Amino acid sequence: MPGKAYDQKLDALRALRGNESSDDVVPHLHKALLDRNNYYVAKAAALVAELALTSLKPDLVEAFERFLTGGAKLDPQCWAKQAIAESLAELGHDDQLVFIKGTQHFQPEPVWGGQQDTAVRLRGVCTLALIQCKISEFELLSRLVDLLGDPEKGVRMEAIRAIGQCSSRDASLLLRVKATAGDTETEVTGQCLVTLLDMGADEHIAYVSRFLNASDDIRFEALAALSECRDPRSAQLLIDSIKHAQDIDIKEEMILALGRSRHQVAMDFLLAEIENGRIQNASVCITALARGPSRDSLSEQVTNIVHRRANEILNRLVAKEFNG
Repeated sequence: MPGKAYDQKLDALRALRGNESSDDVVPHLHKALLDRNNYYVAKAAALVAELALTSLKPDLVEAFERFLTGGAKLDPQCWAKQAIAESLAELGHDDQLVFIKGTQHFQPEPVWGGQQDTAVRLRGVCTLALIQCKISEFELLSRLVDLLGDPEKGVRMEAIRAIGQCSSRDASLLLRVKATAGDTETEVTGQCLVTLLDMGADEHIAYVSRFLNASDDIRFEALAALSECRDPRSAQLLIDSIKHAQDIDIKEEMILALGRSRHQVAMDFLLAEIENGRIQNASVCITALARGPSRDSLSEQVTNIVHRRANEILNRLVAKEFNG
């Protein structure tokens, strides 16, 4: 168990923060990265990145290799490897080798009732870091496609985000294939839709809209993606879908999603429905705005509109949602 001497080592490490101009900082951190204690090395690695000490990148790489070889025995919970990978990424390390090794590392450790892979976060960090490396686009996409099949949802999500940062338009086709094929976790499909819209609403908004006709969970993901889209056409698409929706429950889902949009066309539609729509639709629109990002800025306007309608149901709902 760590004792007083270990606590003093940590205190000395923390004392370096704010003293980055001292001549002792780099030698101290160089020595710290050679330590066998994975938690201590993790703290040292984070400090290297915080102080932007790029001269210590070779030391970080050496420490990463050492803990990678040592596995769970030397680096339980992957604390050191994860912190080192994060620091190298923050320092702009562009040698792919470290990060490729990180994406391929699995570290099962015993937990109550079985085993747990403690390298999930490490693989996710290294997956995103590949984007900044000196690597051909073909090799990059090849590795990211492989990571779309990682057994852990978090890594697959990071692979999708990484593909979204690729400069090639063709990269988006990988996400369309993934979304069409589906995933055991609907959140992964949702991330594909969000990323596609970020890559270019012009090319992908019609594709994402197809998922509005999918099963409940996938439809929720499509609605969320469209509500977050920066292109105002996404809001108009939701409005058109609301107007044509026959199923009441699906229509309410769409209205609630529209309330999460930040586009003026969405706000105008919901306010108009509150003022002139049927009581049921107006009620859902009030709830949508109350739960959305424009709640505070529209509170007074919604209250005034409902006051003019003089409907007791709507008045009670506004009091509950906006003033409760």
